Amino acid sequence: MKKIMLILSTLILFINSVKAEEYSDWVEWLDNSIKYDDVETETRYRFYKEEIEGEYLTSDTLNKYQYQDIEKFIYSEFSNWQETCNGENINIENKLLYPYKKLIVDTNYIYIDELYNDISFNNIKIYSNGIEVPYTFEVCENCVNNYNYIKKGEKIILKLDKNYPSKSLTFYIDANSEYPNVTYKLKTTYDKDGTKLALVKIANTNLKDFIPNDRWFYLAMESDIMYSETPVLEDENTIIYPSKNMCRYQEKMTYFYNINKVYYDNNYYTNIEGYIKDTNDYKVYYRYLIKDDNEEIIEDLNSTLNNNKVTNTNINNNSSNNGQEVEDENINKENIDNNDLSTINVSDNIEKENKKTPLVNTMSINKKVPLIKYIILLVIILTLIFIFYQNKKYRKKMSLE
Repeated sequence: MKKIMLILSTLILFINSVKAEEYSDWVEWLDNSIKYDDVETETRYRFYKEEIEGEYLTSDTLNKYQYQDIEKFIYSEFSNWQETCNGENINIENKLLYPYKKLIVDTNYIYIDELYNDISFNNIKIYSNGIEVPYTFEVCENCVNNYNYIKKGEKIILKLDKNYPSKSLTFYIDANSEYPNVTYKLKTTYDKDGTKLALVKIANTNLKDFIPNDRWFYLAMESDIMYSETPVLEDENTIIYPSKNMCRYQEKMTYFYNINKVYYDNNYYTNIEGYIKDTNDYKVYYRYLIKDDNEEIIEDLNSTLNNNKVTNTNINNNSSNNGQEVEDENINKENIDNNDLSTINVSDNIEKENKKTPLVNTMSINKKVPLIKYIILLVIILTLIFIFYQNKKYRKKMSLE
């Protein structure tokens, strides 16, 4: 009988341990129609790093930025030279300068445009006083460095490495022989947008060498008054003005910026190393225990254990009063042996049944209750039946004696 009690107690402890491990996975919502045995919550957040985006400005006239760091500043490029310089937050430089003007502006850009037809060039070279001038392609519509196939109406803009006197320039332009007698406009300018012209020539692909003459300058423009830090020599193209004190300035530019949140991703976490928790962007997750019949099973087992304790006590008292202690001891031994044998047989039968019958998809059960509990319940019922019949058999035997 003691062994039976031990088995039942072990079953109770096992059911409790199974129940403790039955929490669901974390979910974002709970079904209000279900009665949960226990619910745990966990708050998760999105995480981000701060990224600073900004620029140096004299003022944020467009209101693009939220913050300004007045301790972080730089100065702008110098303005043009002028007679007076006033204003706050500026760095002023004063100097004696030598003003001058050119009757024909210098050349900084070469244009080949207004193509009469499609064209292709083998080579283009620029010279100043007989020395070849380096250049880069500023604009080359539908072409590469070998000038392949420029369509009618498109253009090439070449940028020289510095400004050159326009009257010092000559040109070598070799067009592909497959495009004979195609006319185009060759011109030079001081600025990229072509407003201050110097040389203008209607050229033809049948020619290669071009040496400007006075007729090339019929659209030439004067330069603005410029200022040199050293004296300038006067010539036929240069007009000199009296020296004067001039100034130029740099404006103070402070750092305007925004702080942007760069999120780790769109998911929610309890923590991410090196990232900041966004306390305003979170979700609450839940996990739960489903209400089941374990408590009723445990209460029934406890009741059975208590009843058997009382029965054993009564049997022992009756045996003592009749003076049959030796016989009771033999009977108890016999019962224990029978109990052991029956328990083994019951366990063997259950194990055989489990081997014969697959446990998956063969029983119509409540999905909320794990299958193992039904096996445990079956063992308990068989054990109780066995105890009942053993006690009944023992009482009958005692009454016959």
